[in-house]
Amino acid sequence: INMTTSGGLFLLFSFCLLPFCEASIVCKDKDGNPVDWFVVYKLPKIDSPNPLIDGGVGHFYMDTNNPTWTLSDVSLNKSADHAVFYTLQQIYMNREAGNVLYVMYNDEHPDGKKTGSYGHTKGDVMFDKETGFWLIHSVPKFPPASSDSYTWPDNALRYGQSMLCISLAYSQSTVVGKQLWHNQPYVYDGKIPMSWAEKNPHLYDIIHMKKSTPPAPYFSVEKLISLKNTQFISFAKHKKWDKELYGDLVAYYLNTSLNVETWQNGAGDLPIYCNITTKIQTIDDISMPHNITFSNHGDHSKWAASNTLKAPYTCIGDINRQISQFHRSGGTVCLSHKDVWTAFNSTIAKLDKCG
Repeated sequence: INMTTSGGLFLLFSFCLLPFCEASIVCKDKDGNPVDWFVVYKLPKIDSPNPLIDGGVGHFYMDTNNPTWTLSDVSLNKSADHAVFYTLQQIYMNREAGNVLYVMYNDEHPDGKKTGSYGHTKGDVMFDKETGFWLIHSVPKFPPASSDSYTWPDNALRYGQSMLCISLAYSQSTVVGKQLWHNQPYVYDGKIPMSWAEKNPHLYDIIHMKKSTPPAPYFSVEKLISLKNTQFISFAKHKKWDKELYGDLVAYYLNTSLNVETWQNGAGDLPIYCNITTKIQTIDDISMPHNITFSNHGDHSKWAASNTLKAPYTCIGDINRQISQFHRSGGTVCLSHKDVWTAFNSTIAKLDKCG
């Protein structure tokens, strides 16, 4: 083999060691290309001349390359041409591979099984020995198990939903495992090579449905660093902590007031919290671009934004601001990013606010 060929092979091999080699397990954008992170805001099913919104399968999208709301012209039920499909397709395509771990969890399984004892938490994790992703979402009974194929469930047409996907190095899988240990996910599908168990004891136990209680204080705050070095902050609480995620942990840790959009149709909705230094206010109405408006009663998403651009935090996660959620494990992941904060903050049309 001559020097030129060797150099070419070396360059090719070196390129594929980079985080965003095409073969990498990472978040994928709306075109199926690797992306550091993305956010999806699935719209409620509302009367609209747009057939996707009218049918409950419309969504807005943003990612690290374009951190502003873009209305997609693709149905979330389509098996092509959108980020959620391309990202999850990596699980469906690689479920038999020996060198990957994945876990699919939801407090409402696709087959209808529910839990009140496990966490109020939904998401999907996948890693090979180089990279992976964590997809955090609010969609009940979604996605289908790996033995099935991608589809959007009929039960998730009516309400709005939120999603955050983060591309991560394999070294971050232990952080994800620690946070999920606190979140106590209700797993319906997963696998992990036995040889990876020592490196990933929490993910190994979670995938094998081995429950254990983390030590006091029963919550965990960890930094997550994406492949392109974007810093996220993961907040996870075990039900034994028995407090309110946003007011007692997130706002306290970030030292900022929060405006919160979560499910408000259940029992025990919490009132706004008006401390001298910290306020937790409830978002009542949402107004997205293209004159798309809806109330929080039509929204099952779970997000929060700080009330000031000086601390531009946006959080996407699992837990509602309800009394019942004190006794449920779950969490949220936050990002300090002015453009993302501006995009979310601009959607707040009506706020139940302090004086």
